[in-house]
Amino acid sequence: GNTCNTFDSHRLAAWALTQGRDKQDALMEELFKKYFCEEQSLSREEVLLEAVGKAGLDKEEAGKVIADENAFKDDVNEQKKKFGRGVSGVPFFVFNGLEGVSGAQPPEVLAQIFEELEQHDN
Repeated sequence: GNTCNTFDSHRLAAWALTQGRDKQDALMEELFKKYFCEEQSLSREEVLLEAVGKAGLDKEEAGKVIADENAFKDDVNEQKKKFGRGVSGVPFFVFNGLEGVSGAQPPEVLAQIFEELEQHDN
């Protein structure tokens, strides 16, 4: 597959949210189409701006966001901290906000975790 640096697309998603949840949703839909259906690189500014336009957002404003490396950087980094949890594989399971298990696991492993959590809660 086509892997690339998607940091600018994440910054644009944070910016799009300031325009409304519906605008962010529309942008994400376009970005997913570009990446998964059209196999386009989300590291290319022209690809990002085309998605912005199709989502009904201001391409000039989006260009300013892309040009300013610090624009929405803190928002994206905060999301990475909040949701990342050191995830290195999929699926990734979080139990009670504390326990994390990465990768496909046999049912026995998950059952053991549930049993331990149940004992801990009692």
